[in-house]
Amino acid sequence: MKKIYKSFLQSFIITTLIHSIAIIILLVINTFNYNLLLEIISLTIPILFTPCFLLFYFYDVNQKFTKLLLKVFLYNFVIIFFFTYCFFKFIIIRESHSVLSYENFTSAFISSLICMFFAFFHKIKETKTEFLSREVKFSYLQLFLISFSGVLLYILIIAFEKFSFSESVQIIYNFLPVGFIFSLISIHFFNYVYQQFHFSKRKIYVAIYYMVSISILVFWIIISVNNFRIVKSGFNITFDEVFLISSILLYAPFFIYVLIVTHLYFIQLLNKQEKTFLTQQSLESQLNYQQLKNQISPHFLFNNINVLTSLIEENSKKAVLFSENLSHIYRYFLEQEKQDVVLVKNEIEFAKSYLELLKDRFEVGLNFTISVDEKTKEKYIVSTILQQVLENVVKHNEISSNTIVSVKISSEENYLVIKNNKNLKQNTTSESKKGIENIKQRIAFFTDKNVIIEDTATHYIIKLPTLETV
Repeated sequence: MKKIYKSFLQSFIITTLIHSIAIIILLVINTFNYNLLLEIISLTIPILFTPCFLLFYFYDVNQKFTKLLLKVFLYNFVIIFFFTYCFFKFIIIRESHSVLSYENFTSAFISSLICMFFAFFHKIKETKTEFLSREVKFSYLQLFLISFSGVLLYILIIAFEKFSFSESVQIIYNFLPVGFIFSLISIHFFNYVYQQFHFSKRKIYVAIYYMVSISILVFWIIISVNNFRIVKSGFNITFDEVFLISSILLYAPFFIYVLIVTHLYFIQLLNKQEKTFLTQQSLESQLNYQQLKNQISPHFLFNNINVLTSLIEENSKKAVLFSENLSHIYRYFLEQEKQDVVLVKNEIEFAKSYLELLKDRFEVGLNFTISVDEKTKEKYIVSTILQQVLENVVKHNEISSNTIVSVKISSEENYLVIKNNKNLKQNTTSESKKGIENIKQRIAFFTDKNVIIEDTATHYIIKLPTLETV
């Protein structure tokens, strides 16, 4: 009910506004006739109100645009067609008026053009591409068919009253070449505007182009089609009030149709191009992310094999225990690596196992504490990211009974915090930057939140963003 009321109100405002402007124009040019106006607006109000209401009511951003347009177009055409028939038959009381009368089809066609205009307006509001990455490529045949379809509609409307081969040829001659050139110029204009201007400015330029281009073309057609009358009766005949208004009503719909359909065609091409571009970007991102992930596994294995080699020489029993723990953790590591993101609680368990392994290696030289709240544990984090951070701690710090390193894993709002005291090795700056850069890039694939790093004289703190959902 709320949607019906909102649609009714919006349609009422638009209809009232347009009719008010029309009345003001009639008053200015001194052709206002109350009785005639009352008769005309009895027909024009439904012709304008109906397509507005139907479009506002049925419009849904999730619905396919062509399906929506076809549904509203057909409903509107049928409603206005029969309303016009009833209007002339029972209100005007024209006994000779039949269902197949010219006025029925003309009114339905004009109303459906209005429907297309408002559908286009909604569609253009959705297309908020900041700037075109490249020029949209179009088909000349499609542009020709747009103009040709407009000409066919005019011929069909004339045919309903009385088909005339000569009039049909005249319409093709007068409208088809101009329509095609207009469509071609328009699509080049849209290409330029969408590449050069932001959405807010673009709307202004497109609106100006609509008004100026249609006005110029309608005036040009009036002059070219009626050049004999102008030569015979003088140029002022073109500005005769009755002649001018009727000519505008006759010629303007064709150019409005061509421009709207050309713009819709451009938007369709734009959306298709942007979708292809985003798909390519997604594939490239997936490839880049996989390359980043592939850097982790070899580092993890090779570093710990080096540790195992040194332990074999120092303490064979300790080496055996280390190798068993390593195989268990590495198996778990490979399983987790298949996932892009994991629950924080799973990542914490893995980190705990990995820290136990490191403690077997460094003994009293390494201490750790884990204090993560239950709410954070139910969130998600990029898989094996904690292992990378802990590996950096080991790689870049001296760890021994004399230089103890303490690691603390805790949680803050939307972040997992890893803090350690610093006993830096020499010449590790460039390697450290590479490791941190890898961590930042991996996280950037899943969230806009930044990795926060606090590097003081005594401590190194890194805060990893957690994810609410996968």
